[in-house]
Amino acid sequence: MTNQTTISGQSAASVSVRDCPCESVSSPKTMYTVEQITNWRLQAAYARLEDRKILYKYTDEQLAEIFNGIGSDGFPEWLRDLLSGLHPSLMPVALIHDVQWYERGLITEPVPEPLDKENFHKSNAMFDMNATKMAKFNYGWYDPRRYSVEFDGWKFKKCCDMPLGFYWWKSPNPA
Repeated sequence: MTNQTTISGQSAASVSVRDCPCESVSSPKTMYTVEQITNWRLQAAYARLEDRKILYKYTDEQLAEIFNGIGSDGFPEWLRDLLSGLHPSLMPVALIHDVQWYERGLITEPVPEPLDKENFHKSNAMFDMNATKMAKFNYGWYDPRRYSVEFDGWKFKKCCDMPLGFYWWKSPNPA
């Protein structure tokens, strides 16, 4: 990698998913460590993911509480753990997506449905676009994993776009 810019003293090469083993989660509440959150935040910055700046509104500790991995809060924990373990290069993408959904849940005043649906679809489309960026960041054009990550991002976007996804989008965050 030619870009050797550093953030917090870490180079881009040190945060690539290629160099990181798939991290398993053994806690009962799917809580990620501050180190994992920091690593994913750095990956988002180096890959220049869309809306990455949303992550800087929160501390790593707050993000660890917000982030549930890949999948909805409505999914069983074992399924979210499985999806997250199978798709480690999408964790920075899912982190941004979860913060977007978290912030939508903080809105207490009514939002006109057309605007709300537009923001919902924009968030899901950004997941797909960011998945493509992470695929290109982590894998060369010759690596089949690149195309697998891109396809997985598209599949997750399609799943989020389902009608039940919009219901969850409108749901307030539990206090």
